Amino acid sequence: MANLLHRLNKVKWEAHRPFIHGSGRISDNLSEGLDAHRLGDYETAISIVQKLPDWKQDPLALRIVGHAMLGLDRYEEALAAHRAARDLRDIKDRGRVEDEVNIASVYVGQKNYTEALEALKRALSLEPGYVPATLGKIAVLNRQQRETELRELLINITRDQPTFWSDETVNRFLDTDTDMLRIKQIVAQIAILED
Repeated sequence: MANLLHRLNKVKWEAHRPFIHGSGRISDNLSEGLDAHRLGDYETAISIVQKLPDWKQDPLALRIVGHAMLGLDRYEEALAAHRAARDLRDIKDRGRVEDEVNIASVYVGQKNYTEALEALKRALSLEPGYVPATLGKIAVLNRQQRETELRELLINITRDQPTFWSDETVNRFLDTDTDMLRIKQIVAQIAILED
């Protein structure tokens, strides 16, 4: 389970890294907290961020805390931080999509797949085709062995997003373990049927 969470979070990080660093608003303290998190020093990341006077009003600070809490298996605190980050954002803010995926990651950690799928559904309603949310949905449906829904999703992706399967991030994610290799096999079967 932790491996799936780690992989989903890595995909999310790669997808939104340019938005964080390109914003010009990341402080040195937040940067230190982010670095501590990336190094796996979750307690330090939390400590650094929570020393900031306005950390509870900053979605990025809340995200760092949420990810660190998730890394410590402190699911309720992680969920609270990610929900708070989401609730600070306008519905049209791209970061809200990330927050929904973060919430889904917490639910996956809790093995609450129904709520994880709901959060991913909200993310995809805000930004259809968003790679981390789509991969999260594929992974959750696969983990739950919901074959009919999984196959339908894979068919829709193949039909509606033809370049999805050639994306480098998608392939790195799918190549990480045997469960995801199974997805590649199903997609190959779909491609043969589509031709």
